[in-house]
Amino acid sequence: MANTEQETLISTFEEPTSNNYSLIWFASGINTDEYNYTQEKLELYMDYFHIFNEPDSCQKYIQSMSTAGTRIIFITNEHFGEQFISQIHQFRQISIIYIYCTNPEYQKNWTKQYRKVRS
Repeated sequence: MANTEQETLISTFEEPTSNNYSLIWFASGINTDEYNYTQEKLELYMDYFHIFNEPDSCQKYIQSMSTAGTRIIFITNEHFGEQFISQIHQFRQISIIYIYCTNPEYQKNWTKQYRKVRS
């Protein structure tokens, strides 16, 4: 069963997207039922969907997309977000960053400095 946070994230992608977008999801514990449900729904709207749970491989993949002309929609969770976003926010290929967060108040405090971050 989906929770409100999942439904909000999924509804963001319900409009058709251009083929020049790639969705990257970077999080730990991504194989839980909660994440599996969300992943299944997001795959309906995105042609290119990549999941990472290791920061180095995720960052290398993002960097490899710099010459491909592909724009990245990036999703992460509150556990990785604060540390990792500071490393990737400046990459041109990243269009938007979503934080999958259970504590929105905490997120608001540290995300103010990043213009690409949405909640």
